[in-house]
Amino acid sequence: MIIRVICKLVCFFTFLMCVNFVHAQGVLTIKGYAPKLKNGTAIYLTPSYPRRFSIDQYKETEIARQNPIGIVRNGMFKSTLRVRNGEIYSLSLTDKGFKSLCLAPGNLVIRIPDSNLKNIEIDGNKTTMEYESYRNQLENAKIYREYSKARTVWIESRALPDQADIKLKRHLLDSLEIVLNNFAARTTLDFIQQHPESFINSNLLHRLIDVIPEVQIKEYFNLLSKSVKNNKYGNDLEYTIDSLFIGGHAPVFVQSDTIGNLVGLESYKGKYVLIDFWASWCIPCRTDNPNLVKAMDKYKEKNFSILSVSLDSEKKPWLEAIKKDGLNWNHVSDLQDRFDNKVSIRYNVYSIPDNFLLDPEGKIIAKHLNGEALLSTLEKLIK
Repeated sequence: MIIRVICKLVCFFTFLMCVNFVHAQGVLTIKGYAPKLKNGTAIYLTPSYPRRFSIDQYKETEIARQNPIGIVRNGMFKSTLRVRNGEIYSLSLTDKGFKSLCLAPGNLVIRIPDSNLKNIEIDGNKTTMEYESYRNQLENAKIYREYSKARTVWIESRALPDQADIKLKRHLLDSLEIVLNNFAARTTLDFIQQHPESFINSNLLHRLIDVIPEVQIKEYFNLLSKSVKNNKYGNDLEYTIDSLFIGGHAPVFVQSDTIGNLVGLESYKGKYVLIDFWASWCIPCRTDNPNLVKAMDKYKEKNFSILSVSLDSEKKPWLEAIKKDGLNWNHVSDLQDRFDNKVSIRYNVYSIPDNFLLDPEGKIIAKHLNGEALLSTLEKLIK
């Protein structure tokens, strides 16, 4: 993200040095051709980071939106910026969609033949072209088109009164999603094996978290060279493997409870503890709460406890749900807007209910224990 506006150049470089000093950067030169864009059209390049780096992304995006990488003059634009190998960015015009690009130092030619980014052409940068080829391989696959069509049909059907038909369409969508995930996993792992030094590999492997077994993620991550991992996605992969996979040390945190007292995960050392992510507005969470109550009642005298993290943004419904569901254990929240809860970001929680079961040493020994799975797991662990 280099700024061509001279008066802001020094300030922007200083910012980049502060937030990205641990990642080596190199120079990328972009030449752009846009014969149908009007003179003065601004071209923007904004970062697309894993959710754990959302604050970095927000700050850098705010700066980038004020400072386009190029201004179209006579059907052309150009820019020079510093990037890390394999980082993902969004190329955009004002209110005209965006195009995801994977960048690396070197040269890049961008051709925008229309007045939008629909038929954009990329050339000259190996990393960007590999990413484009990979995406095309997925998006042109028959299963991808079938899934996209089924998703559109399901979304449109939700406004109709026939609940049975909606459930049928949702079932079809879920079935196609499983097939699509399997296809994407095979395609991705084949690419990594065939291109072991490609800078896009960290991003590709990151997509497979929660899609393929954790042992496979570890195996393929260990195959990646240091230079391939040297970006936000490589960093997040390493963090996820070390801290959120089975056997990892769960990230510590502190948040306020229902009366404003700070509660820290470290205070649970020496116990089995279930970190439970939920919210009062989450119907599946409320449905599963009786299983948590059963677990607490049965094992609270056997070195087991629950620490619930609420994604509520309002205190009143949060407290009412705790009382109504009989959740007699510690509850914390920062009352941010749903998935902006800082603990949910640290734990990569994208949907709820979700949970992590820790042993007395603070290591993760099980995850995603819904329904009777929690009780059966605790029965095996706690005698």
